[in-house]
Amino acid sequence: SYCTGDSESTDSPVSVKDIFQFLTGKTTRPILPSEKNSFGITVKFIHCSTDHQICFPTVSTCTLWVQLLVAHMTTYSDVKFNMDTAITHEKTFAEFR
Repeated sequence: SYCTGDSESTDSPVSVKDIFQFLTGKTTRPILPSEKNSFGITVKFIHCSTDHQICFPTVSTCTLWVQLLVAHMTTYSDVKFNMDTAITHEKTFAEFR
């Protein structure tokens, strides 16, 4: 589960640190009080209707938003699969841009 923070207790290869790095580009959370107060991640749910069936999330590590294309995802397993795949293969995806 993404909420437990413990990747060893689930079947997910993704840790909280991996998720944070995927979303922010950083491996550590903000430490300074001013950074903590202004820190936030915007989540955009896009209900696109396109011809493709898998919509991987996209992120902006500069403006701190994640866009989840949810048109073809009907279950938690669908969302989890897409997130796990995107996070574990993020460096591979970047090579194709």
